[in-house]
Amino acid sequence: MIRKTSIVPLTQRRERRARRSSDALTALNYLLQSSRDRGGMDLLVLANEDGLPLVTVGTDFRCEELCAYAPFFAGRRPRLRGRALPEPSAIRPVRVGSSEVYLCAMGGVRPLLEGEMERAAQAVARIRRKCRSLQPEL
Repeated sequence: MIRKTSIVPLTQRRERRARRSSDALTALNYLLQSSRDRGGMDLLVLANEDGLPLVTVGTDFRCEELCAYAPFFAGRRPRLRGRALPEPSAIRPVRVGSSEVYLCAMGGVRPLLEGEMERAAQAVARIRRKCRSLQPEL
């Protein structure tokens, strides 16, 4: 039996990502939502160098708390003494140009978490490079 295969033109191929946006914050939100789902995380946040939330996916108060402590977790700020800090499951500093942001997760399944955090960190850097006009805000 001979199998007949058809070649689909590039214009008819399906986009692999279900959601896209040319807006950097929306794109980052989509990224974090899908990464959280694939990695089985409770929450996933992107914080700036001052610990302020840029994008959060999860319970609001826990996300804000994790963002605030992100620079401490990454070792960029002096350690806090006598404080019970929420421990992240994973943290990845992401540098683009002269600025650094922190991708932090809580919860998740360890084998999935590490790979998903690495993919998400690379995608954050790519999105931030593409959206240079929004760099000061991100």
